[in-house]
Amino acid sequence: MEINEHRVSLLLSINTANSLLSKKLDGTLGAIHGIGLTEYMVLNDLSNAHEYTVRRIDLADSLGKSASGITRILLPMEKSGLIVKQSNLKDARVSLVKLTDSGMEIFNNAHLTVSQKCDQIFAHWSEGELVSISKLLSMLSLR
Repeated sequence: MEINEHRVSLLLSINTANSLLSKKLDGTLGAIHGIGLTEYMVLNDLSNAHEYTVRRIDLADSLGKSASGITRILLPMEKSGLIVKQSNLKDARVSLVKLTDSGMEIFNNAHLTVSQKCDQIFAHWSEGELVSISKLLSMLSLR
């Protein structure tokens, strides 16, 4: 079997870029808003959901986490009042997560910070380059 070094190198570069961006955003969000990038991503999903409510397993899928992994993320978020867990009246086996008013306020403030950070990170990119990279990354279809 022949190893395609270019593809391996590309994969490693994408992973490194993701790690560096995550570290930069984690530090900024933590220092200003007391949440990390993962928590921001949870709040983002919930802020875009119908009635700000999502099934726990759908959050896990959206973030590329396991069911137990998302539970570990949600527990401190619930303790700090960003989210609440709810029962599904139609199916008791399904666990729902709802964004609280406090969570929405933190998300809105954090969203401004992320937007400003993105403006800094991508300041030297043209709109065409941003569109191109978005299209290329969407082609990864890892799900």
